[in-house]
Amino acid sequence: MIQITRTYNNTLDITDFLGKIKAYPVEKSVLFLFSELINEEKMSGLLAVLQNEIPGLTVAGATAYNRNNYTDPDPNETYLLCTFLSFESSNVEFILSDLEQNNEWQAVRDTKDRLGRIKDAKGILLLSAGTHTNTQLFLEKLHQAVPSIPIFGMTASYDQFATFEFPSFLFFSGKFYKKALMSAIFYGPELQIQTNEDFGWTPLGRKMTVTAVGPGNIVKEIDGEPAVTIYKRYLGLEIPQINPQNTCEFPLFKKSGDHNVARISSTAFSDGSIRFGGLLNVGDEIRFSYGNPPDILNISEQIASRLVTFSPQAVFTIHCMNRVLFLRAEWMKEYESFKKVLPNFAALHGGSELFINESGGGELNSALVYAAMREGEADEIKPADEKTPADSSSAAVIPLERRLLTFLDVTTHELEQLRENLSEEVERKTEEIIRQQDELNQAHLHIVMALSNAIDAKDSYTNGHSRRVAQYAREIAKRYGYSEQQQDEVYMIGILHDVGKIGISDAIINKPGRLTDEEFAQIKTHPAIGAEILSAITEYPQIAYGAHWHHERYDGKGYPDGLSGEDIPEIAQIISVADAYDAMTSNRSYRSVMQQEKVRAEIEKGRGTQFSPRFADIMLEMIDEDTDYILKGSGNLFNKLQR
Repeated sequence: MIQITRTYNNTLDITDFLGKIKAYPVEKSVLFLFSELINEEKMSGLLAVLQNEIPGLTVAGATAYNRNNYTDPDPNETYLLCTFLSFESSNVEFILSDLEQNNEWQAVRDTKDRLGRIKDAKGILLLSAGTHTNTQLFLEKLHQAVPSIPIFGMTASYDQFATFEFPSFLFFSGKFYKKALMSAIFYGPELQIQTNEDFGWTPLGRKMTVTAVGPGNIVKEIDGEPAVTIYKRYLGLEIPQINPQNTCEFPLFKKSGDHNVARISSTAFSDGSIRFGGLLNVGDEIRFSYGNPPDILNISEQIASRLVTFSPQAVFTIHCMNRVLFLRAEWMKEYESFKKVLPNFAALHGGSELFINESGGGELNSALVYAAMREGEADEIKPADEKTPADSSSAAVIPLERRLLTFLDVTTHELEQLRENLSEEVERKTEEIIRQQDELNQAHLHIVMALSNAIDAKDSYTNGHSRRVAQYAREIAKRYGYSEQQQDEVYMIGILHDVGKIGISDAIINKPGRLTDEEFAQIKTHPAIGAEILSAITEYPQIAYGAHWHHERYDGKGYPDGLSGEDIPEIAQIISVADAYDAMTSNRSYRSVMQQEKVRAEIEKGRGTQFSPRFADIMLEMIDEDTDYILKGSGNLFNKLQR
């Protein structure tokens, strides 16, 4: 394997680079391009030159940051990184998922299917574009399917460098994609890939919990307060000041498996919410973290030193721009550490770095990700001698900031231990209160279940319908990212979604055959009746949402109010698709249970018209996993899905 890398500033003339790579066979080679401040017209011109000079060469890439142009961008400075790989016994295969045509679930299925046909897959370089692309979902679902294959990569650059003139995009086979996922699958019997990531920051301060989130990586509340509160309280920052320049030293920290994951604030809004450079979910436990540049650089040097014994023939490193912003000029030391291992390595800088392996990971921030490749066995290389630690009796002056960080580290640990001790004491004293609350909750549940049974008993053809809808709805909510408490609420709302049928005549509900227009008009009143019944529970107004609006349609053609799109409460969108699934998989007075293939086709057909696309996609995923058609009528309803 050969890697040849070259960077260019303010020019797209890569004639000298083409002269170096022309000698290699195109069928065993690939060229990756990463460019900042470039539009499709300029990139098209460059790709045309490449196709003319080296016909048939596979060219792929993305927009990327120029590390030297990050803190003070010059709109006239173009940056281009070219890295060429040529294999002997290995190769690379690409899968491009255009998310303007499909979705992340389909991208997972397509990539998983392709991996099933590729022998000896060893690693995946993933490139992502589009600020609303759910890259984390793709990583997690694909990792579940192929946990032994590491995935590494980056998202295309965005924020201040993605403009109308210079948009963020991926490109492959001469085409451009503004919302897409591209997987480069490296495979071969002799191919070896060594991958990992390093964070480098240390947790600081107390644990906090994300309590409310919105779409687009926006966190609304932390510990029940507006998200900006923690930056005001601990860093003294007002809303306009909450940006990477003022928070790069203190990224938020959480765990993902065995991996440390950071989240960087990018924009704070007047309502107190914050957009982060990565996904945070309700229930995530987070802490501030702090970094010490010498320690971070020392870890990078150790990683690079260990790679020497691997004897890599190609290396990709992906460095978060928050890391570069924090280290400033010192970042070049991190760069030089890897250059000593392989002078032709490729250092990438995107919107977020991506990494996941058997021990966890995902969409990262502030981290260093690396992937080293080689074909065949490594040359025998003597490991570098370990550096002798400095004499502890040395009179050398330790920098003040390092002493302060050590002090903070120790006091943070002590305060955390004190908090845990106090929590244990509170837990002992509140145990009886919790027990009594559990008993009250159980009594409440029994009453609700009794009411559910009374509803279902009215329809001899759909006994157990409410409970099944509640179970399906809970599973959809779980897969969408709801907390356990929210899932319980969804279940309760699902149980009571048809409570309005109590006010409908049994003769109409159990009538065999088709209803008359007058009878159907009576049936259509049950959502309003249900909402009126449940509105008496003033302490929990959302409990009426499922009953009131589960027959609304995404295209606005439903009833009772003709709501459409996101005007329909989210819980009602979930209940709608769960209700439709159970209706199609239950015996009715006018038809028998439908076949699984027909049920799936109907859900697919209703995606975006009858149903919310995001919840229809989750229901389709559940159907696809239910290969034995056990969802309906199984005593252990979701055991198979959860295995």
